Amino acid sequence: MAAFQKPPTVSDDYRAVEIYREAANIIYEKGFDATSMGDIADAVDLTKGGLYYYIKGKKALLYAIMDFAMNRLESEVLEAARREEDPEERLAMLLSGHAELVIEDKSAMTILVYEEEGLDDAHRPKIRQRKR
Repeated sequence: MAAFQKPPTVSDDYRAVEIYREAANIIYEKGFDATSMGDIADAVDLTKGGLYYYIKGKKALLYAIMDFAMNRLESEVLEAARREEDPEERLAMLLSGHAELVIEDKSAMTILVYEEEGLDDAHRPKIRQRKR
């Protein structure tokens, strides 16, 4: 009998990364409520059952996308700005860094801003706290 294998995550599997990116694009285009797991499965050429190997469910997927966007915002924008002592320069870094992220990854960053209500009750406060 094969040992239980934990499904791959975005951090350790190329296919998972592809699925999450495509899912973010679809959610960006259609909105969270209008996006089905079938839409995502079709876009990445998987069955719905195959998709669930990578994703626990639609709300878990939404949280993973928002978590990814927050991680990028924190590591690529906020950390650099915190090291800047001049307030005007710090503000300029925050604004330009955020704008660059939105341009570079508009799907995930837009989802972070507009789709918070789609999160489950356990994940919503975590994202709200991180946004603050």
